[in-house]
Amino acid sequence: MVAPGWIEAVTTSNDPLRLRVRIDATIESVHKALTDADSLTEWLAESAEVALDDGRFEFWGRYAPQGDRPRQRLLSTEPGRALSFAWDFDGSEPSTVEIAIDPHDGGGSVVTVTHTGFPSSGSADPTAMDCFWHVSLANLAAHCEGLPTMPPFDFSVPAQGDALVRTVIDVPVDEVFASLLDPAQVDKWTRGTAVIEPQVGGRYDFGWDHGPVKILELEQDKVLAYLWRYPDSPDTTVRWALRSSRGSTYLTLVHGGFDNDQLAEEFRQGWPSYLVELKRVLEHGPRWEPMKA
Repeated sequence: MVAPGWIEAVTTSNDPLRLRVRIDATIESVHKALTDADSLTEWLAESAEVALDDGRFEFWGRYAPQGDRPRQRLLSTEPGRALSFAWDFDGSEPSTVEIAIDPHDGGGSVVTVTHTGFPSSGSADPTAMDCFWHVSLANLAAHCEGLPTMPPFDFSVPAQGDALVRTVIDVPVDEVFASLLDPAQVDKWTRGTAVIEPQVGGRYDFGWDHGPVKILELEQDKVLAYLWRYPDSPDTTVRWALRSSRGSTYLTLVHGGFDNDQLAEEFRQGWPSYLVELKRVLEHGPRWEPMKA
């Protein structure tokens, strides 16, 4: 779940980050959401400016890594099909983002993002970029489909003590809670082999080489908490709190007990990609497809 910590970026990753998301919307509406500044502030960033004819595609603010100022430069655009831009990070050469829009065989569209050349460490490292693009692409899809978006991730204020992440899932709270205790459902968003004994003291295991160990708290449709083990670190606790509102579920995850703020921040950036997939698994049902192939 985690990557190297927050140190000065001095090297560049040659391993591209590739994600894809199926969107139940036309290519035209998806392209508008990708290239309209007002739409971008709904799903991508706090601020955005776009003028494709003038070679301008910029975004910045709290919800982008190193978002203190615009750092992008449009490289190419193909109306209704694709765009690419350079993204400059401190301490490295500009990275490159390529976004392609294609028809999906099952209807609607599929958007693929390929991001290469971002720093291999620092505040725009692979964990940060994976977090950014998972949340952004899921919110692009939700924006185009008229579903609740996930709260944007704020990169401007690192974790202090606890890693806290929230989301809204457009299904009833009992379905969300049940899915957290169903190994087949958990496997979809953890890519593990879960073993779950749904009782206090029972085993809770993703099938990873680290992670959850046993259930500490279990309150029907409200709370699930479990012990978490990570190599060379004290045990921590993950607590899921669920609240129902108008047929949707407000979910708050708090991963607490860290003695190292850097590790807490790495987990804070690591959890959103999993919550994104949990949200999509439940909202999309049989048409769900993983964002990372």
